[in-house]
Amino acid sequence: MNKRIVISALLAILTILPLSATTIKELWIAAPDSLFPYLDKAKRLELVDVKETKNKLDGISKLDTLTSSFMQVSLNKLTKVQMKLVPVDGDTLICMVKTYMLPESDSEVVFYDTNWRLKRRVALDWRNYVAKADTMSNETFKRKLESLKLAFVKATINADNNLMDLEVEAPLQPKEEKTDLSAILQINVKVELESVK
Repeated sequence: MNKRIVISALLAILTILPLSATTIKELWIAAPDSLFPYLDKAKRLELVDVKETKNKLDGISKLDTLTSSFMQVSLNKLTKVQMKLVPVDGDTLICMVKTYMLPESDSEVVFYDTNWRLKRRVALDWRNYVAKADTMSNETFKRKLESLKLAFVKATINADNNLMDLEVEAPLQPKEEKTDLSAILQINVKVELESVK
């Protein structure tokens, strides 16, 4: 077979194979449109170039922070997304946190591989982030816990390391009860991203 034909065929194959994305910016642009329905690929590209774009719902999306391994985007006034590249078991995963501000914040945490295949979804259970103070009786702790019918967990990825801050927020509680509940609700719990459960 002619060398020129072989080289041409190899070049043609290389041009149709997807290049593997290595930075969070490249992964953001390559993300499936289904993950960000009102920010298609063109809008995501525009966002990293000009830091702000009008999304398909006629709202404004803003790029808040961008490094090679971390980004934070305000999708709209009530939704923010953070993404961080995290080494896990010799592989690199994308940890994505979407936070909805309702006004209390509620976050969902999802891990993808760098081809945007879902690896795992983490349900943040607020019950994992309550703690009895040393000076509190078991009865008081139980009573406070029973009064808490609903709570959300806000997750925030740290841009500078592989830690996530978790904070429990209790909606629909009278102000005096929120203050009372603060004795058992943990805030600024730091967990390693790769071990989030």
